[in-house]
Amino acid sequence: MNQTNWLLTIALTFIISSAMAQANTLVVATVKNHNPLVKKAELHINARYINNNVDIYESNVLEDGSFAFAVEVYEPQYATIVYSRNKAMVYLEPNDTLYIDSDAGSFQYSIGFSGKGGHNNNYLSEYLKTYPKELNPFKMLQYKHGNYWFKCDPVFSEYMQRTPSEFLKKKLDINRQESLDGLAFYKANNPSHLSEAFEAFLTAEIKYDWAYNLLLYGTIFKNKHSIPDSFMNFMDEVSLQNDQIGNYRYREFILAFLSYAANKDKESGIEPFVLQYELANNYLSGRALTFAQSELIYRGFSGKIIDPLIPNYNKFMETSSENGEFDEKVLEAYQRAMKQAAGSPAPQFTLKDNMDRLVSLQSYHGQVVFLNFWASWCRPCLGKMQMMQPMQEELKKSGIVFMNVSLDRDKESWVKAIEEWGFEGVHLLAEGNIDSDIALSYEVKLLPQYFIINKNGNFAEKPKKFTASAVKEVLHMLQK
Repeated sequence: MNQTNWLLTIALTFIISSAMAQANTLVVATVKNHNPLVKKAELHINARYINNNVDIYESNVLEDGSFAFAVEVYEPQYATIVYSRNKAMVYLEPNDTLYIDSDAGSFQYSIGFSGKGGHNNNYLSEYLKTYPKELNPFKMLQYKHGNYWFKCDPVFSEYMQRTPSEFLKKKLDINRQESLDGLAFYKANNPSHLSEAFEAFLTAEIKYDWAYNLLLYGTIFKNKHSIPDSFMNFMDEVSLQNDQIGNYRYREFILAFLSYAANKDKESGIEPFVLQYELANNYLSGRALTFAQSELIYRGFSGKIIDPLIPNYNKFMETSSENGEFDEKVLEAYQRAMKQAAGSPAPQFTLKDNMDRLVSLQSYHGQVVFLNFWASWCRPCLGKMQMMQPMQEELKKSGIVFMNVSLDRDKESWVKAIEEWGFEGVHLLAEGNIDSDIALSYEVKLLPQYFIINKNGNFAEKPKKFTASAVKEVLHMLQK
C-alpha cells in the first residue's frame, strides 16, 4: 500500500460525511491548543459554477486537534476550511495531498503547509497576506451595471471612491506586475516547488483580478471621476478565452465583460441576458463558452427572465458539452424559475421572532406579505428598509404584512439593530445564516432580497424597479 492510500485509510476514521466515491484528494490538519468543545471541522468546495452546489465535507476533530478530509476536487481551485468560527482559504488540485498545521488562537494567520500541495499553499498564504480576500460573501459590497452585480471588498470600494482614474490604474498596474514578477522570481529560485497547474491558476488570478477591478471602476465610477473612454482600452490586453474555469475571478470577469459589451448595444432592444448569450459566441469557445452561457441562463431564470430565455435554454440543452457538466445547473434554474414564477406557491416556514415566539407564514394566509431578507451588518439592507418605513404604517392599516427575516448570526446584533433603527413589522431570525432552510428554499444568496406573496400564499410579480412607489403600487393592487 503506497503512502497516499495509507493516509487515505487513516483519514476515513475522521470523516463523518463526504462524497467518498469520487474522492481524489486528501487534506489532513492538526490544530495546536485545540478547544475540546470544537467537535467538527468542515471543508467547502465551490461547485456552484458547475451544478449550483457547494460540496461540504465534515470531519470529526480528535482530542489532539487533528482532522482530515478525503474530497473530490474537480479542477484547480480554492477551497475553504472551517474550524470553529475561523475560515482559511487553501488551494487544491486533483490528486493533491495537503498537510496543515495551525494554532487555534490564530487559525488562519498561523497556518503552515506541507505535503504534495504544501509549497503551492505556502506561496498562496504569503500572496493572500498582501492581497487578502473576504471569505464572507454577504460582507462584499455590490454595484449594479446593466444586469450584472459587481462584488467588491469594502476597503477597495472606499479606495475607488476617492481615487482619480490615472492613479488607480497606475496602482493596479503596479500590483499586477509586482505579483507576476514575484511569482516568476520564486519559480526561478525554486524551480521544482510550484506545480504547473498552480502557476497557471495564480497567473490567471492576478491578471483577471486586475482586469475585473478596472472594469468595475471604469463602469461604476465613470461619471464620478469623469473617466475618459480611453480608460477602457485596458481590455485590449485581456484575453477572454482561458481554460481556468475553476478560477472564480476569471469566471466573474467574462460575465462582467459580456454585460459591459451588451450594455454598449442596449439600443438593440434585445433582452440583455439573451444578447449576452449570443455575444458569448463571439468571444469564447469550448468549456469557457459553455460555462458562460449556462451561467447567463441560470442568472436570467433566477431573475425571473423566463420567456425570452426559453429558446436559448432549449438550444443550450441540445448543444451543450457531451458530458453535460453544466446541464444540472441550468435545468435546476429552469425548474426553480417555474416554481417561483408568479402564481406558484411560496415555500412555507416557521421561525422565532424577536420576542422568542414561533411565527409561521401560514398564519398570514389571506393577507398580502412583503417578505424581506436582510442582516444588521448589510448597509444596503438598512437603506432599503429605511426607504420602506414611511409607507408601512399606511399599508399595515389595510392588512398588508411586512415580514423581515434576518440572516444575522448574532442574535444580539439583530435585536439591537431593530431597536436602534425603529424598524416596524414582523421580525424573524433564520438560524444558520445563508445555509438556513429558509435561505435555501427561497434561494437567497445575496442581500438585500425580497418577495411579494399574495393572499393565496403564491408568489406575486415584483415591480421592475425596487422603489418605494413601485412596491407600494403592487401591494395596493394585490390588496384590492
